[in-house]
Formats: sequence, C-alpha cells, structure tokens
Amino acid sequence: MIDRYATPEMRALWAPEAKFALWLEIELLVAEGQAERGEIPREGAARLRQTARCGSPERIDEIERTETQHDVVAFLRSVAELIGPDAAYLHRGLGSSDVVDTAQSVLLVRAAGLIQDGLSEVRQATAALAHRCVLEAISALAARKG
Repeated sequence: MIDRYATPEMRALWAPEAKFALWLEIELLVAEGQAERGEIPREGAARLRQTARCGSPERIDEIERTETQHDVVAFLRSVAELIGPDAAYLHRGLGSSDVVDTAQSVLLVRAAGLIQDGLSEVRQATAALAHRCVLEAISALAARKG
C-alpha cells in the first residue's frame, strides 16, 4: 500500500501492530477451542486470554532478524517473553500459514468493508452533486425562458 494514498483507517488496519494483534487473537481462539476439546487445560487457555500480548513490531523484527529468520516463530517468541510458560499452549497443531492466511483473510474482509464504506460516501456525494447540477440546469433554462 502506498502510504500517501491510504486513509488513516486503512493505514491502521494494515499496521504491523494490528497484524500481530490479529495473529494473537487467532492463536487465542484456537487455544480456547483446544481447551473446550480437552486438548489443553482450560485454566491455561483462560490465563492466556487474560495475559497474552505480543511484543512490539520492532522486537518481533529483531527476533526474526537475529534468531529465527521466521516471522511467526519470532512473533511467538515475543509472546513467550511476555507471558512465560503459558505460551506453550499457543500454536499447538498449527502451521504458520494457518495463522498468517487466516489473519490475511480477516484483514482483506475488513479492508473491503472500509472500501465499501468509502464507495457509499462517493455514491452519496455523486447523487447530491447530480441533483444540484439538475436543479442549476432547470434554473438556467427557466431564466432563459423568463
């Protein structure tokens, strides 16, 4: 996305902080589902929901660059740094693509919603402009006849 063409809402949607927050939410939802099926302790999933947070994009980038050469592993390590042993209940049975692709799909749907909202505003503005132009044209015709 070219920054100068992005709206503030679209910039915020695609910001690294938003991406990592969504990755975390996906991880938490999977852990909660696994807890319901008895695959991980319910208490562990509940503690994750209460305490899990991810490191800054800068920290995640640093881990990726210097340790993992892998974005999702770096993300998970940043979470583990902040929450400790309960991080073991994250990403169980998942591949990186499960998280990345799911998040990308959610972001695309949200972006489409922003675009749709923008198009609604354009339609309304265009209709108002067309209405005004028609009224001005009628007034101009009336003035000529009068």
